[in-house]
Amino acid sequence: MTKARENSDYTGLAADLAGLQTNITAGDTAAKAGRKNLIINGAMQVSQRGDYTTAISSWTNGAYLMDRLLSYVSGVTATFQDMSGSVKYTATSTTSGYLGTEQRIEDYARLANKVITISAEVKSNSSSARLMIYNTAYIDGTTHTGGGGWETLTATITLSGLTRLWYQVWIASSAGGSVSITSGDYIEVRNIQLEEGSVATDFEHRSYGEELRLCERYFRTIGVGISGTGQDTTKVIFSYEHPVMRANPTLTMITSASFRISDDYAQDHAYTSGYSLDYAQTTVLGGRIKVQGMSGLQNGERMSILPTSNPVGMFHLSAEL
Repeated sequence: MTKARENSDYTGLAADLAGLQTNITAGDTAAKAGRKNLIINGAMQVSQRGDYTTAISSWTNGAYLMDRLLSYVSGVTATFQDMSGSVKYTATSTTSGYLGTEQRIEDYARLANKVITISAEVKSNSSSARLMIYNTAYIDGTTHTGGGGWETLTATITLSGLTRLWYQVWIASSAGGSVSITSGDYIEVRNIQLEEGSVATDFEHRSYGEELRLCERYFRTIGVGISGTGQDTTKVIFSYEHPVMRANPTLTMITSASFRISDDYAQDHAYTSGYSLDYAQTTVLGGRIKVQGMSGLQNGERMSILPTSNPVGMFHLSAEL
């Protein structure tokens, strides 16, 4: 064997060993890290706002459907469906637009000047299906082949000049704008992960209970068990408490037909549009709901909010980013 051949073989072996060490180190770090995934509900387990196992065909662009996942539909019309472990967006018109999901990371400042990798498993029939990161501008990651099978898409960047940290998995242009979409084009997404380092490691699975608690810091449903006291013959004030939320939440009623107000004995007052609800006093730990316009109450009378048709809750509390 010539000296040149020996040197060539050694160089090749050294490169192989270096590559192997990189993979071993990345895998070892992932195995030891624990709670490495900064994405909440990346396994698409939690859906407090509704049951989307049957596809819906109308929602507001930029709305939250599954917990912590913004849903985008611009230019085109589309359906959204919870596929039990993944979410699927399917175009129902042919035009220019974009379609898919996004999450905004709250504690991005601690990642300043660090290398991060985001990954997601994506199925699509569009070669414009892509994974992107948005910091000060859109940063394009890998794109789907459009072959209709599951593919892992990734993006790796060093974060500098941080003002925000969002990811998008969607059908869009490489600049994050509209692209030609044909009716029937779809993108299905599962197992989204954002982690420190330059290698996309195995997806970190968390229990439903843990994922729900993480989601409830941003959004929760309340109603059953709220109690209060009659202030006079027409007004009652209810108080509620909950684990700390990200910020003072906005409280909205799910549906006006979903609850009744009971005196805990025999008299029920079904909620009607004639009642006036004041949600002004909300904090990160709880709040008060004032109901006015009722009749037949007594000052100091103990009252409760009970479900009529919705056994889970009657009000939404949102502290989303």
